[in-house]
Formats: sequence, structure tokens, C-alpha cells
Amino acid sequence: MIKKVLFLIVLSVSLSACLEIKQPYTKLPPGMWRGVILPDADPSQKKGIDDEDILAGKVKFEAVAQNEIPFLMEVSYTDDDEMIIKIINGDEVIIIDSISFGLDRSIAKDTFTIPFTLYNKSLKGIFAENVMEGHWIDHNEDNYKIPFVAYHGQDYRFASINKEVHHDLTGNWRTTFYLDEDRTRPAIGEFLQNGNHLSGTFITESGDYRYLDGTVQEDKFYLSTFDGAVAYLFEGKIIDNDSIIGLFRSGKTYQVTWSATRDDQFELTNPESMTAVSGRYTPASFPVSLQEEYTIDPSKQKLTIIQVLGTWCRNCLDETNFFTELYDKYREDGLEIVAISFEKARTEEDAFKRLNAYKTRLNVNYPIVLGALSTKGEVVMEAIPVLQDFRAYPTTIFIDSNNNIRKVHTGIYGPATGKFEDYKNSIVSVIENVLYQKPMHKSL
Repeated sequence: MIKKVLFLIVLSVSLSACLEIKQPYTKLPPGMWRGVILPDADPSQKKGIDDEDILAGKVKFEAVAQNEIPFLMEVSYTDDDEMIIKIINGDEVIIIDSISFGLDRSIAKDTFTIPFTLYNKSLKGIFAENVMEGHWIDHNEDNYKIPFVAYHGQDYRFASINKEVHHDLTGNWRTTFYLDEDRTRPAIGEFLQNGNHLSGTFITESGDYRYLDGTVQEDKFYLSTFDGAVAYLFEGKIIDNDSIIGLFRSGKTYQVTWSATRDDQFELTNPESMTAVSGRYTPASFPVSLQEEYTIDPSKQKLTIIQVLGTWCRNCLDETNFFTELYDKYREDGLEIVAISFEKARTEEDAFKRLNAYKTRLNVNYPIVLGALSTKGEVVMEAIPVLQDFRAYPTTIFIDSNNNIRKVHTGIYGPATGKFEDYKNSIVSVIENVLYQKPMHKSL
């Protein structure tokens, strides 16, 4: 009997030695990961909010997790070796498919680079024991990097345990940013709450904060987003069913206070009345690079749209995706679109690389030319003299075949907002009015 048992043990060991156990992945483990951007802490903002502070106009916050801007991502494989990462912000899913992965023999650890090519930024670091650790790096600036860490198997953004909620924030909120400064900025908070889950965005007169996702816990709420370009955190204190107050954090140390009241009727300044222009279109109205690379001749086109953008601008990306659809639909009927980009690049060579990558990634068929290696408003107005002022990226100029500037639209209400369909209808209305003499719909 003993000999039989020993024989079975030896046989089992021999067979297992012959088996090749294939790993289900070759790099990062697949599944959900919880990432956290770790900006510089500000101890003065880490105390709780109490009623006296609110009445005195002071805002001191404690977060769900101390000094963290969380986000979710999912790792998957198309085959044994091709890895895809999806950055998830509520309804937004950003696919990254050009991840670099290797072994640093000096420290005997795996390294990774997750590039955000459109913004010239990346996540870089080391991977070990189901944890990624490193930095979120902005390659546009010298030594700009913020620590981050990510944990495999965690699928919650802010809190794994939900506390009771006392209010429903669903609806529109009249919002004011910069409470503790001389200047203030109006905005609209759009929220959708389902139990503890909260999503939405803030719309400003220059654009929106795109897809925010988060949670409501008792009388506090938290929203965040990370898309490779920005890392945002909104912390809020619910005063009552119609009043909230909060703190907005971005990047390394930036933070401003804000407050909001429930108001479904509040509207921002009409984006078609914000940017003034002077004169009519002439070739000299636009940058030399545009005159050299692309000749605008409205006499041959019924309508030309000049799109002022930057490849670093998230709202511009939303507009470019929409304009690409418009161009493909209306170009045969007389629509031309030309984009003028103002870049943060150090050299023209770097700027042109980004423009080419931008066009390729977004499948843009219309021309994009370089305006300047600067994003300042005065530089934009110098490059485009017909603009008497410049408020925001993107800004869109509509020129008819008589060289008349028909309209200037400032900013965009993007797909993360409830106003996106109205925005699209307003643009299509101008196009079809000029191309087909259709009556224009009511503007935003």
C-alpha cells in the first residue's frame, strides 16, 4: 500500500513538471483598477465644515479619503500580449492602446508608461504586487509631475461602503465659483443622483468640466474626473435641499471655493454674444501660416467655419468630433472648415507633431494650421485681428460667401451636458440657413 501511494505521488509530481501553466496575462492583471492622483496637501483645507464656517464664508473640507483625486480604469487583453486600458469617468470611456511595459533590471521591477498622446502627458511608474505606483507627468512643462497609485481589484471611486443619504441633488444648480476672491464666475451645476451614486458636470461661460462621477455620503458629496489631461475633484457640503457649498481642486495645488442654489431656470450669457468682432474677412484677417498653407476663398464656398482651438483643450476635442461629422455631411454642399490651433509646444516641430497626431486620432479631414506657440488671449487676437476680444477655447467664426462674419460662437456645451443637443442644433441651424436658406432655429 505504501509503495502504491509513493508511486502515485511520484507520478503526480512528474506530470505536473511536464505541464506548461500558461499565464492569463503577460503584463498588468486584467480587471478593474482604482487609481488615485495625489496632489500636494494643504493642511489648512483639511478640517471639517461646520455651520459657523459656512455663515462666515469660510470653507474647510475633509475628504472621503485624505487628499486624493480618484478614478477608475479597466485593463483587458485583445490577445495574449496586447493590452488595452480604459479610463472610466461615468459615461465616458477613454481607450488607451499603446502602453509600454518592460523590466527595469536595476530594481528588478516591471515598469509601465500609459501615454495620453493628445495632451502630451502620461502615467509612468512601476508595477509590483498588484499595485501601480508612479507619477502623472505633464511633458509640456519642466518637472511637472504628481504622484499617483492604483490598486488592482478595487471597483469603487470614492467609498466602498455607502452611508445613508438625506437629499436628492438631481437637477440644475445656479453656481458661483471664487467665493473668497474679488472676482466670481457663474456656472450651472447639472447633477443626476441615484441613491449614493452622483454624476454630472459644471457648465461655465467658456465651456464645461465634462464627465464628473462620484458619490453622496450623508450630507456630503464628491465628484472627480481624470482623463489624462486634467485631474479634478469637487467636494460639496449639503446645507439643505436647495443649497450647497464646496471646494474645487485641480492639479497639484489649485483650489477655489464655490456655492450653489437649486435653480432650473438660470441661464448663462448667450455664447453667441460674448465675443465681439470688427470688420469683414480678408486674407490678412488670419495668421500668416493659414495664408501660406490654405487659402480661404469664400467666393468658392457658401460657408467657411474658422475653428480656434488647442490640441490640449478638452472642450475643443468635443467640438472637433462634432465638426468632423458636420464636415463630412455638408462639405459637398459648400461647407469648408479650417482650424487654427494655438499650442503649448516648445517648438514648431513639436506643435506640428501634435497637430498631425490630433488629426489622425480624431479622423479629421479638414485643415488644421498652427496659429502660434502660445495660448494667451492677446496672442490669439494678434493672430486673428477681426477678434476684438477672446474669451475661451474653442471659439468659432462663421464666414459667408460675401466675406461677412455671420456669427461668432464662444465655447461649447459638450456631450457631458444636458445642453449638447441645443448646441448642435444651433450650429446646424446656421449651416443650413446659409447653405439651403432654411429658417434658423432659436439660438442658445
